[in-house]
Amino acid sequence: MKEMIAFALSAVMTLSLAACGGNGKTDGTSAQIPDPFTECETMEDAAKLVGFDFEVPDAVDGKERTAIRVDAEGKLVEVVYGNEDEKTVIRKAEGSEDISGDYNQYVESNTITVGELQVTMKGESGQVQLAIWANSGYTYSIGIYDENGLSSDVMAELVATVR
Repeated sequence: MKEMIAFALSAVMTLSLAACGGNGKTDGTSAQIPDPFTECETMEDAAKLVGFDFEVPDAVDGKERTAIRVDAEGKLVEVVYGNEDEKTVIRKAEGSEDISGDYNQYVESNTITVGELQVTMKGESGQVQLAIWANSGYTYSIGIYDENGLSSDVMAELVATVR
């Protein structure tokens, strides 16, 4: 029995080491996970990869669009505005699950009506950091990743422009 456990642990260790090596970029000190997204030049290019259209604004809260990406499985489109320090990320995919990738625990969470949509808005101190909703077989999210967030009125206006 001890030999079986030792063998199983050895196999797990070997597989763990194999899974962590060789695929990421390295600067000589650490390995990085490969980027799970394919960059697209236009929204039309992204639509060809995922099989659905996605309408978003050209700018959000003064931030210009900096990236259009499709996940490795070709199921989710992500549009990024701004830079790593202050960015907004808008996503769309088929289904109804939360696709935001934002696992923060927010102090405030409210569901409001925007047009005919039921939108869950999360944040703190009266500012919204995350909006999630589903409509017509698609799920959406808007994440605001900066210190301020948006007011619920401004977020509602932004939600209304995303299709």
